[in-house]
Amino acid sequence: NNCACLPGHEKAVHAMNGVYCEQSGTTWSTLIEALATVDPGTPLLLRKGRHQAPSRFNMQVFLTGEAGAELIGPTIMAYGGSLQGLLISSSSLRHGPALELRGDSKIADCVLSNRQGWAKNANNVLTAALRVGSSATATTLLSCTCDGFVLVEGPHTSFRDSTFSGLGGRACVEVCAGVVACTLTGCTLRDHPGAAVLVRRRACVEIVGTSLERCGWSSIECIGGTVTLKASRVLQTSSGSALVVREGGRLECEDCQVHDNASTGAEACGAATQLLIRRSSLRDGASGVGVLCWQEAQADIQETTIDSYPLAGIDVGDGSSPVVVGNTIRKSKTGILVCKGAGGHYKANRISAAERAGIECHSSHEELHVHENKIDGCDIGILFLAGGGGRCAANRVQTCRVGIELRGASSPEGA
Repeated sequence: NNCACLPGHEKAVHAMNGVYCEQSGTTWSTLIEALATVDPGTPLLLRKGRHQAPSRFNMQVFLTGEAGAELIGPTIMAYGGSLQGLLISSSSLRHGPALELRGDSKIADCVLSNRQGWAKNANNVLTAALRVGSSATATTLLSCTCDGFVLVEGPHTSFRDSTFSGLGGRACVEVCAGVVACTLTGCTLRDHPGAAVLVRRRACVEIVGTSLERCGWSSIECIGGTVTLKASRVLQTSSGSALVVREGGRLECEDCQVHDNASTGAEACGAATQLLIRRSSLRDGASGVGVLCWQEAQADIQETTIDSYPLAGIDVGDGSSPVVVGNTIRKSKTGILVCKGAGGHYKANRISAAERAGIECHSSHEELHVHENKIDGCDIGILFLAGGGGRCAANRVQTCRVGIELRGASSPEGA
């Protein structure tokens, strides 16, 4: 058989106008009947109405839907193929991802929904709208809507011009460990109580021209993987840091807007973790800091605007030594806060309107360099507290109550 069904279940749903094969001119009343007759790879047209899918397609299938055609799953495409113009949903009689891909596939102009799964399972693959299995070596999703989370295990997966939302799982899109390349281009991810994108160890994800909106604990959480974020928007994350990279992961953020989030804009945590930010805008955090780099994580922040975070524009914790060059930092309690045990190179930044200090140093790290910064309109331009040191030279401080203040046993070189 070319399909597998639960006993008697193939009669649970009937199409209004059947299934049509243009090659032979044949019409069948059900998809199950058509699949039992045609050769693998035969294009089929699903007329308007509801069509029961087999629990498993045991051949390559090419299905196109008329307007109003619905494919009732859950179902597995064991040998791949293509689906176009279909609403693909999960039945109340069976549970699982609305669609699971185990062969190379292209899904275009479809809506995938698994609301049935949400009611019975939390943080479980059964709630997925789409699961891309590890044997699906090349998968493309084009101009689709996913109502339910997407689990990516396949090594090469591409999402273009698609929308992701809904409940279930830990993120709109969860990319599993070891995925070689997952790309999201021109997509929208929104309204998930967890993350927009969750990336596991050794997985590589590229996100371009995409909007991540109103998600829960973070918009991007990278745990030991690699994420490249370009020309994208990260908006209104409701609780945790908008961008998070930890446990040896790497996150690159270029030409992006990270705006109006509930807490910190970008956070890097843990040894061997790397955060790179270029030509981006981070602003209007309700709490927290613009960028937090701590617990030996490293960061490289250049040509970026960080505006209106209540605690600090950049907060550097023990063991971290970021490169911070050519940024504009405004309207925080402290522009750059360098905590005890932290180092870093802070050069040619423009810092203004800090309530406490433009740059505040608690560290005497040998690799702490504060050079050629322009600080304007702060209470204190540069503040060294007890134990603060490092190298400080060629900074320009103006219209501040105090230019450079040394407190306690602080002894910066060149101040």
